[in-house]
Amino acid sequence: MANETTPIVRQVYPMQEPPYVSEVIACGYWGIIALLRDDPTRVFKFCSPGRLDAVGYIEREKRMLKIVGSHPFIISPHWVNERGLCFDYYLMGDLRKYYENLRPEIPPLTDRIRWCRETVCGVAYLHSKEIAHSDICARNILLSPTRNVKICDFGFSTTFGEDTVSHGPETRYFRPQNVFSPKKDCLTKTKILDDLFSLGSVFYELLSGHMPYPGVDEYEVWKLYEEHVFPQLDDIRPQGFAELIRKCWNEEYISISALQSDLDDVTWDPSLEMTNGVDGTHPKVPQYPEFSLI
Repeated sequence: MANETTPIVRQVYPMQEPPYVSEVIACGYWGIIALLRDDPTRVFKFCSPGRLDAVGYIEREKRMLKIVGSHPFIISPHWVNERGLCFDYYLMGDLRKYYENLRPEIPPLTDRIRWCRETVCGVAYLHSKEIAHSDICARNILLSPTRNVKICDFGFSTTFGEDTVSHGPETRYFRPQNVFSPKKDCLTKTKILDDLFSLGSVFYELLSGHMPYPGVDEYEVWKLYEEHVFPQLDDIRPQGFAELIRKCWNEEYISISALQSDLDDVTWDPSLEMTNGVDGTHPKVPQYPEFSLI
């Protein structure tokens, strides 16, 4: 009997472009995102033609999002079929592109802080569902019309008990494997630490306005990370975030709830805080029951 956690991939899977899409707005290694022909407010994500190995990633994303259900800071499909998934079209795009479009300016500090908080809230919810995202980065965080985050792209995600996918985060978000890391068979521990490390890089990119080690060759970044040589944090504001980033990068958190606790203690000038549609306070980060490394 097949393992119920294994993605079901049909033997015959149509690889050509679906007839109900129009303009292609994004292409990745595994998938294509195009506007729906009859509803340009929505997009359809499907396999890149000719890439049969992409089928498993599309099927995994369907399965993960079915487990996730609905959450304010996580993308949710309108419908799925054997070709792919239909989502809302977020015109502002992902946070990395949003920052690029603003250069040389960066978003107000209040926005940057709020997006960090919302991202942690979304990942905490994933962990409460025993799901590791495994590819958290600014390009996988969309910005909604209300300027809230929407974590997306679950093609590399797995449940805590599953084997990890062969691919993972981009280099600057990838936790270096070293003698201090959990053994390979401790899947839950490894996946929690991987997501927490990536969140440190999310904080860094959103608060500083650029990725860790901008302009440095990917291989050189990988070598620096292997030696646990991370970017300086002297210019990170609010100052309390520098310590959060350092602890994420150095595997000092045992769970996302520990990160949430420290995040709640970070303070800044409340007069700078942007109203979040209600009372001017930052969004509360709910505590979900989830795993820790103890």
